[in-house]
Amino acid sequence: MNIAPLSDTKSTASTASNLTTGSKQTTSAQESATAGPVSHAMDKAVARIQNQLDVTSAQLTSFGKLKSSVSEAQLSAKALSGLSGASTSASVRTALSRFLVGMNTAVTTAKTTAALPGSAISESGSAERVGRDLMRSVTSNPSTVDALKKLGFKAESDGSFTWDGSKFDAAYAADPAGVRTTLAKLGQAVDPVATKALATNANVGDSMTNLSLRATTLKAQQASMLAVVQKLDAASNNGGNTGYINYGLSAYLST
Repeated sequence: MNIAPLSDTKSTASTASNLTTGSKQTTSAQESATAGPVSHAMDKAVARIQNQLDVTSAQLTSFGKLKSSVSEAQLSAKALSGLSGASTSASVRTALSRFLVGMNTAVTTAKTTAALPGSAISESGSAERVGRDLMRSVTSNPSTVDALKKLGFKAESDGSFTWDGSKFDAAYAADPAGVRTTLAKLGQAVDPVATKALATNANVGDSMTNLSLRATTLKAQQASMLAVVQKLDAASNNGGNTGYINYGLSAYLST
């Protein structure tokens, strides 16, 4: 029997097997080296967009709360404006208490909204203006401020409003008509300011529109990212060169 050819055949088969295995390992390593940076960069892009969406969502939620609180301040101001000679002491007290809560909530929410991390200057400024304008609607008229102080109602240094019930009761007992007139003027001063803030193209409405558009844009970017990832994966799996993959990635990340 001729042993040499059999030996040569086994050697050749072994060499071919080693070459095939080596080729597979090399290809796998190349794919891993290519996919690694791409995957890492895309993960960063995903995190960036998700972070922007989270910030925008928080802003929308806060502006929604601001809109609700300003609306309540507006309604409570209308209630004060509607006080008449038929209003009882209890109904006047209830109207003033509701107004106090509504104004304090609106002013506080405006400050919180303006201070949200990641807020654009436009949104932050809009929220600040809402709170500032509401406070000014109460404090800008000196005669009204003096009359309110006699009722135990005053503005504090932190922008909030307080009310001394005992002073109010004494003032109402002495001059119920005067108290109702003062509170009606207060409501008439605040109502148009709150109404303006709630207008579609004003501070709150405009900011919510812009934030909604931003959220829609970011969600569209997320959808387009999925398409980009699929194309990059296909290019990598089909032996696409790193230059093409990096070009596609950089083109997306630059948007």
